[in-house]
Amino acid sequence: MSDTDSILSYEDLKLLQEQLALCKHLEGSTAEIGVYKGNTSKLIANTNPHKKHYCYDTFEGICNAQSIFGDVYKNGDFHCTLEEVKRNINRDNVIYKKGFFPDTFKEDLETFCFVYSDTATYYGARDTYLKFQNNIPKNGKILFYVGNNHGVQHAIQYFIHDKRFAVSYRFKMIIFTRL
Repeated sequence: MSDTDSILSYEDLKLLQEQLALCKHLEGSTAEIGVYKGNTSKLIANTNPHKKHYCYDTFEGICNAQSIFGDVYKNGDFHCTLEEVKRNINRDNVIYKKGFFPDTFKEDLETFCFVYSDTATYYGARDTYLKFQNNIPKNGKILFYVGNNHGVQHAIQYFIHDKRFAVSYRFKMIIFTRL
């Protein structure tokens, strides 16, 4: 399997790699919330072998999906076990945080230069921003995969006007860059 095996489109993967390269020189760890099979986390960890990379996931599929917010996937979709993900990623710089995010987030004092959120839910996107917003250094990034998920779009509307971040839209992602 190559570093780029992913369910993301070619354009989205190139965008992710481009944004990741812009953060390579920054202090801090990297993270993905909503890991699925771990292909994107593998790419992030391989690109930054000198940084800790956190994988936050239940490893039981999507949780807490709410159609009322426009979440398009159902609970249990994108199920992949922790053991499968560990075999796929196979990196020493990766820390696995199994459980419901944000309950598994204990890194309040840690700096994160790059965070990728692919939770596919309103609550996952909201909680990603709320937990990481104060841990991002200048020029650090939080990327949200939006796709056609109205739940993620809805959550982002609550913090899109945060003046500490520049916000840009490209392909199916929204990028928050710390000013």
